[in-house]
Amino acid sequence: MTSDLQGAFAICLAMAIFGGWDAQADHCPDELLLGGTQEHILAGVDVTKDRVERVMKLFGKPDGSREFEDSGEAQYTWSLRDAELKVIAAPPKAHQNAKTALVEAILVKGRSSDARLRSGRGVGLGATRDQVKAAYGSIYLNGALWGAGPDATTITFCFEDESGLEFTFDEAGRVLQVYLAQSSE
Repeated sequence: MTSDLQGAFAICLAMAIFGGWDAQADHCPDELLLGGTQEHILAGVDVTKDRVERVMKLFGKPDGSREFEDSGEAQYTWSLRDAELKVIAAPPKAHQNAKTALVEAILVKGRSSDARLRSGRGVGLGATRDQVKAAYGSIYLNGALWGAGPDATTITFCFEDESGLEFTFDEAGRVLQVYLAQSSE
């Protein structure tokens, strides 16, 4: 499970450093970019401005953490009954401690109906595909842009600021995983 989020970020980091694949795998085609209100909130955390300390205020001390030596980013994990919450944070600056590092991405996975784990538009684990479309619309990428979920069961909503929101569905068509990331640029 830890490798899911690490793998997604490794792809983003490699794409930023070495350039894109033929279809620019870390960017949505322009025709799939959603205008209007961007989605930056998942589990009550804003990926464009919140810090790890905000996540700790909401969910307590993480159950686990690890640092990626190559990027300096850190991953924090919380086990929440029927769900797991993972946060990737930017490397803290020299004068900061880890709690003040900025959140770059959030992943929630499981079967929990905990309202705290929903997106800014109220969509969370267990939602149906129709509920996701009602909240975000019918323009989306079939597949996982950042690789957080399997392509066959994931749809990605892309926003004009290059942030993205992936929903992965189980065999019954219910949301099993939500992944939100700010721009990889």
